[in-house]
Amino acid sequence: MRITKPELPDVLKLLTFTFGLAIIALIYIGVHVSSGPALPAMPDYGDQDGARNAARQFVTRRLLAPATAKFSPDEETPASGGGGRWVVSGYVDAQNVYGALIRQQYSVAMEYTAGQDKPWSLRDVKIAPRI
Repeated sequence: MRITKPELPDVLKLLTFTFGLAIIALIYIGVHVSSGPALPAMPDYGDQDGARNAARQFVTRRLLAPATAKFSPDEETPASGGGGRWVVSGYVDAQNVYGALIRQQYSVAMEYTAGQDKPWSLRDVKIAPRI
């Protein structure tokens, strides 16, 4: 007696074929979607931390005793910007010409340009008068 494999009903064959086609279609779509054109990069306008650090550098360069500078903490140093233009305000404690530690308020306006050697360019800096 010969044992034969039972034949699948036609409906089951059709379902298997359809399932196989669906898998192939999903793989094809996945490959083409993932290798499609890249979305344009969002413009880089800098961030608050970078603006604060740049502002502190611009202020430090103008102090009589830059090594003594102690800047206001980030929570007390607002940095606001839009379109790459930033304004940072805060205070710095630094020694004056007499060696006394003096608190001075500052405001720095600057611009961020991504991809440059020096991405932050100074537009304006105001420091309270030195005593």
